[in-house]
Amino acid sequence: MLLGRIDQGLVAREYDAQYWAAELASARQRSYGSSMARLAEVLLYCTVPVERFIDIGTGPGYLLDAVSHYLPHSAQRFYGVEKYPPAQQYRTGNANYLCADLADVQMTFQCGICVEVLEHLTPAMASGVAAAMANVSGPGSLFLFNTGLTDYVRNEAPEYLDLRFLHVFAIDINNL
Repeated sequence: MLLGRIDQGLVAREYDAQYWAAELASARQRSYGSSMARLAEVLLYCTVPVERFIDIGTGPGYLLDAVSHYLPHSAQRFYGVEKYPPAQQYRTGNANYLCADLADVQMTFQCGICVEVLEHLTPAMASGVAAAMANVSGPGSLFLFNTGLTDYVRNEAPEYLDLRFLHVFAIDINNL
């Protein structure tokens, strides 16, 4: 019943200034650390030439800043999309930062990541993201999803199970 209410727009937590105030520091840390590693990993495994790469649910878009810093000659190929962006003063000024729903993006991507997003989605919302990805994906494209796995949630971050923070579920890849 709760998931149905969330799907109807009756969210337990808004992506408001309070949410972003708590999220910005960890978003920056991920962008210059683990998210860059995920980006490199998916680029390594992608078997088609990557003309455009997208960070789905990019938050403030700090990964675009990290890419501009570490890969300045390729930065124009990287995009980020965020449906619920923070206030403008807290997000990147990168021209490839898209304040939009992925379903509204009118480009094709060969590669991308979706980091620390899936746990905020109900199954119906995740299906919507999958459908949107299918519409923006080129032939042979590759996307990597990263979220709190069961052992991490159970042992290190039980707050993921608090629906007030929109952490709806965690995936155990060993049981897929």
